[in-house]
Amino acid sequence: MAEIVSLEGRQKEAFTWQLWADDVEEKAARLEFELETVKSQKEQAEVKVATLELQAQPGKKEGRSKEIKHLIAVEVEKTRALERLMADEAKKSRQRE
Repeated sequence: MAEIVSLEGRQKEAFTWQLWADDVEEKAARLEFELETVKSQKEQAEVKVATLELQAQPGKKEGRSKEIKHLIAVEVEKTRALERLMADEAKKSRQRE
């Protein structure tokens, strides 16, 4: 009888560990997706900054320099915010582990 109880206990423990492992895998997949999304947004912001910087050169002649510099500053700030978000998410992920 004790062997049956012990076997049932081990089966429950194995099931609990499997649930935990499934949960960890699911969280890892979600974090990977979020990371890829943030990386993509960062890359898009960097491309936009580069484009705006190129536009700023001829814009100086046309008097649009202030507007373009403002747009560049906004995009740079977005890029920095995305970098901070990535760092914060990585930190939270490490703390959860």
